Amino acid sequence: MTAQEPPADERAGYAPPPPSGAGSSSAAGRGKLPAAGKVNARQVLAAAMTEAELEEHVRVLCKDLGVLRFHVRDSRGMNRGLPDDILIGARGVVLWRECKTQRGRLTPEQREIGEALTALGQDYGVWRPISLLNGHVGRELTAISRLAGAA
Repeated sequence: MTAQEPPADERAGYAPPPPSGAGSSSAAGRGKLPAAGKVNARQVLAAAMTEAELEEHVRVLCKDLGVLRFHVRDSRGMNRGLPDDILIGARGVVLWRECKTQRGRLTPEQREIGEALTALGQDYGVWRPISLLNGHVGRELTAISRLAGAA
C-alpha cells in the first residue's frame, strides 16, 4: 500500500452506521457524491463521510479492541506531516495512519513522512472512509489487538 492511495482491499467486513448527513454533500469537508449510475451504497457513504467521522469510528474501534490510540487534534507546534494516528497493539506493534476523506490529498510533508516511515520499516498507511466501510480498518486493528490469536 502506498501513502498516496487508499487500500485496494474491497472485501466486505465491518460496516459502521451511516455517517450523519450521509445524503448531503453540502457540509464542509465532505467529498462530492459519486455520479448516478453504477454507484453502490458503500461508495455513497464513503463520499459523504468527513475526516472527523472517520476518526470517530477509528477511536471507537480502538477502544473496543484495546488498541492504544494517540491522536493529535491540534498539530500547531508539532512537526508538519506527522500522521493523524499512532496506534499501538497488544504486543507492541505500531501502526502509523493518516486519515483522509475519499478525495482528500496528502500534503507534501505528509507524503515525505510516510515515505520516511516506510523506508525505516514502519507500518504506515492512509485510511479513507472506504477503508472503514470495506472492513480494512477493522481487520488491521483486530490483527494488532488484544483479540489477535484469541480464537
